[in-house]
Amino acid sequence: MSELASVEQVVTEPLIYLLDADSGTLERVDELLADAGLAAVACTSAAAFFDSFQAGRVGCLVLDLALGDANGLAIQQEICDRGLTLPVVFLSKFADVSAGVAAMKAGALDFLTK
Repeated sequence: MSELASVEQVVTEPLIYLLDADSGTLERVDELLADAGLAAVACTSAAAFFDSFQAGRVGCLVLDLALGDANGLAIQQEICDRGLTLPVVFLSKFADVSAGVAAMKAGALDFLTK
């Protein structure tokens, strides 16, 4: 395979961003995605996520609701405010109906509990 074909393959492969303050959850979800052949970037802060985000690359964000430095709903809103096109799936152990409704109204694909 040529170097150009290899670069094109990496750019077109989906990239799953994981944003969770719990490093144990990040490790487990990252392992599951790797076993499924999917590339992931694990982040424990909103700043790390936005620094690692690759505009134009296909992917999604698996986002916790309760983070140390931010609220998942606020991060979802910032993604929209920045004009980023990135599907969001919430995965949280601090889920309640009002947060789930707010996330879905703001465009989340799903809202799952740990």
